[in-house]
Amino acid sequence: MADSFLDRALVALGDRWSLQIVEALLPGALRYNDLSQALGAIAPNILASRLRHLEQAQLVEARPYQERPRRLEYSLTTEGRSLSDVLSALRAWSTRADGGAEAGRDQQSVHQRCGTPLVLRPWCPTCEQQVTENDEPIWI
Repeated sequence: MADSFLDRALVALGDRWSLQIVEALLPGALRYNDLSQALGAIAPNILASRLRHLEQAQLVEARPYQERPRRLEYSLTTEGRSLSDVLSALRAWSTRADGGAEAGRDQQSVHQRCGTPLVLRPWCPTCEQQVTENDEPIWI
Protein backbone atom coordinates (compact mmCIF):
# COMPACT_ATOMS: atom_id res chain seq x y z
CA MET A 1 0.00 0.00 0.00
CA ALA A 2 1.35 3.41 -0.96
CA ASP A 3 2.12 5.94 1.73
CA SER A 4 -0.62 8.47 2.26
CA PHE A 5 -0.02 12.23 2.20
CA LEU A 6 -0.29 12.15 5.97
CA ASP A 7 2.38 9.45 6.26
CA ARG A 8 4.73 11.56 4.11
CA ALA A 9 3.97 14.72 6.09
CA LEU A 10 4.59 12.97 9.40
CA VAL A 11 7.93 11.61 8.18
CA ALA A 12 9.01 15.14 7.26
CA LEU A 13 7.43 17.09 10.14
CA GLY A 14 6.04 14.69 12.73
CA ASP A 15 8.60 15.08 15.50
CA ARG A 16 8.43 17.47 18.41
CA TRP A 17 10.58 20.30 17.04
CA SER A 18 10.32 20.43 13.24
CA LEU A 19 7.23 22.65 12.99
CA GLN A 20 8.61 24.96 15.69
CA ILE A 21 11.82 25.33 13.66
CA VAL A 22 9.82 26.12 10.52
CA GLU A 23 7.76 28.69 12.43
CA ALA A 24 10.90 30.32 13.87
CA LEU A 25 12.39 30.62 10.36
CA LEU A 26 9.28 32.10 8.70
CA PRO A 27 10.35 35.72 9.31
CA GLY A 28 13.78 35.06 7.78
CA ALA A 29 17.17 33.40 8.11
CA LEU A 30 18.64 32.75 11.54
CA ARG A 31 22.03 31.67 12.77
CA TYR A 32 22.23 28.52 14.86
CA ASN A 33 22.51 30.32 18.22
CA ASP A 34 19.66 32.71 17.36
CA LEU A 35 17.50 29.76 16.33
CA SER A 36 18.37 27.93 19.55
CA GLN A 37 17.38 31.00 21.60
CA ALA A 38 14.14 31.41 19.66
CA LEU A 39 13.15 27.81 20.43
CA GLY A 40 14.12 27.86 24.08
CA ALA A 41 14.29 24.39 25.59
CA ILE A 42 15.71 22.44 22.64
CA ALA A 43 18.94 20.53 23.27
CA PRO A 44 21.80 21.37 20.86
CA ASN A 45 22.07 17.79 19.55
CA ILE A 46 18.31 17.69 18.85
CA LEU A 47 18.39 21.06 17.05
CA ALA A 48 21.32 19.92 14.88
CA SER A 49 19.55 16.64 14.09
CA ARG A 50 16.25 18.34 13.21
CA LEU A 51 18.00 20.89 10.99
CA ARG A 52 19.79 18.10 9.09
CA HIS A 53 16.48 16.26 8.69
CA LEU A 54 14.70 19.40 7.43
CA GLU A 55 17.56 20.02 5.00
CA GLN A 56 17.25 16.47 3.67
CA ALA A 57 13.50 17.05 3.27
CA GLN A 58 14.40 20.22 1.29
CA LEU A 59 12.44 22.45 3.66
CA VAL A 60 15.46 24.25 5.13
CA GLU A 61 18.74 25.31 3.59
CA ALA A 62 22.00 26.15 5.35
CA ARG A 63 24.36 28.81 4.03
CA PRO A 64 27.78 29.58 5.44
CA TYR A 65 28.25 33.11 6.73
CA GLN A 66 31.76 32.39 8.03
CA GLU A 67 34.35 29.87 6.81
CA ARG A 68 36.84 29.66 9.71
CA PRO A 69 35.36 28.35 11.84
CA ARG A 70 32.55 27.30 9.55
CA ARG A 71 29.26 28.79 10.71
CA LEU A 72 25.88 28.55 9.07
CA GLU A 73 22.65 30.46 8.89
CA TYR A 74 19.41 28.63 8.20
CA SER A 75 16.48 29.68 6.08
CA LEU A 76 13.38 28.11 4.64
CA THR A 77 13.30 26.95 1.05
CA THR A 78 10.32 27.86 -1.10
CA GLU A 79 8.80 24.52 -0.10
CA GLY A 80 9.47 25.28 3.57
CA ARG A 81 7.83 28.72 3.30
CA SER A 82 4.77 27.06 1.78
CA LEU A 83 4.14 25.54 5.22
CA SER A 84 3.04 28.97 6.44
CA ASP A 85 -0.59 28.18 5.57
CA VAL A 86 -0.37 24.86 7.40
CA LEU A 87 0.94 26.61 10.51
CA SER A 88 -1.81 29.23 10.26
CA ALA A 89 -4.44 26.49 10.07
CA LEU A 90 -2.91 24.65 13.03
CA ARG A 91 -2.74 27.90 15.04
CA ALA A 92 -6.42 28.62 14.31
CA TRP A 93 -7.44 25.07 15.22
CA SER A 94 -5.39 25.14 18.43
CA THR A 95 -6.92 28.46 19.45
CA ARG A 96 -10.45 27.14 18.90
CA ALA A 97 -9.67 23.84 20.65
CA ASP A 98 -8.23 25.67 23.67
CA GLY A 99 -11.19 28.04 23.83
CA GLY A 100 -9.06 31.10 23.07
CA ALA A 101 -5.51 32.34 22.84
CA GLU A 102 -2.74 30.95 25.02
CA ALA A 103 -1.97 33.03 28.05
CA GLY A 104 0.18 35.96 27.01
CA ARG A 105 0.14 35.18 23.26
CA ASP A 106 -2.30 36.42 20.67
CA GLN A 107 -2.78 33.38 18.47
CA GLN A 108 -5.27 34.81 16.02
CA SER A 109 -4.55 36.76 12.86
CA VAL A 110 -6.83 39.70 12.28
CA HIS A 111 -7.45 42.01 9.34
CA GLN A 112 -5.30 45.05 10.05
CA ARG A 113 -7.87 47.48 8.64
CA CYS A 114 -10.96 46.40 10.61
CA GLY A 115 -9.73 43.95 13.27
CA THR A 116 -11.91 41.04 12.10
CA PRO A 117 -10.36 37.59 12.76
CA LEU A 118 -9.12 36.01 9.53
CA VAL A 119 -10.46 32.68 8.29
CA LEU A 120 -8.55 30.36 5.98
CA ARG A 121 -10.58 29.28 2.99
CA PRO A 122 -9.71 27.25 -0.11
CA TRP A 123 -9.05 29.51 -3.09
CA CYS A 124 -8.66 28.69 -6.78
CA PRO A 125 -5.93 30.95 -8.19
CA THR A 126 -6.99 30.22 -11.80
CA CYS A 127 -10.68 31.10 -11.38
CA GLU A 128 -9.88 33.63 -8.63
CA GLN A 129 -12.79 32.33 -6.59
CA GLN A 130 -13.29 30.81 -3.18
CA VAL A 131 -13.98 27.07 -3.26
CA THR A 132 -17.30 26.42 -1.51
CA GLU A 133 -18.81 23.29 0.02
CA ASN A 134 -20.53 22.64 -3.33
CA ASP A 135 -17.12 22.60 -5.10
CA GLU A 136 -15.48 19.88 -3.02
CA PRO A 137 -11.82 19.64 -4.02
CA ILE A 138 -10.57 16.54 -5.83
CA TRP A 139 -7.23 15.17 -4.61
CA ILE A 140 -5.08 13.93 -7.48
